Amino acid sequence: MRRTRGLSLMETLIAMTVTMVIAGVVLGIFTQGAKGFTDTQSRTLVNRAVETAEIEIGKMAKQAMNAEVVNGRLHLTMPKDTDAYGHPVPVKNDEEPEYREGETFAFYLSNESGDTKAVGNVLWMGLVDKAGKITPDAQWSLQGSTGRIWPITMFVPTVEIGTAGICVKAEIESNWKVKDEQWIARRSLAQNLKNANSWR
Repeated sequence: MRRTRGLSLMETLIAMTVTMVIAGVVLGIFTQGAKGFTDTQSRTLVNRAVETAEIEIGKMAKQAMNAEVVNGRLHLTMPKDTDAYGHPVPVKNDEEPEYREGETFAFYLSNESGDTKAVGNVLWMGLVDKAGKITPDAQWSLQGSTGRIWPITMFVPTVEIGTAGICVKAEIESNWKVKDEQWIARRSLAQNLKNANSWR
């Protein structure tokens, strides 16, 4: 009967070294993959944040009848009368249609509370009353029921009045930092008001 010989100390050490090298390579591949995934997620987050802000504000500005910047906040006044589809309807419909003044909405940066005096990276929309007080709309600003906040670190609106009418402009930036890496996305909004009485 033959005796089976076990592994020598040298063979055991070699086997352990090879196993450690393979484990190191696999761990390195996994770490690089995870980092690449985080980079892609962060880049997508900042791009989507500024794109959403530009689209939503531009859409409201297009339908607005008046725009102004008050204390760094963009105020958009919407026409009061609309049809069944929500499209503005003038009260006087001739060569120069006229619209009645409806609700005014403000866009501004704040923290998660929506307080107009607070500093933060959440873009809010709020309803402005006749006294100028702003009531924040959490459903709009926190992206509905998900409560997910997309960071907007810069929102600088301006309103220009020229021969073509009233134009809302804004510089919008999202800045996201994870550890030592930083992602920045910026967009410029320029939207003429479609329903301004003076330029119809």
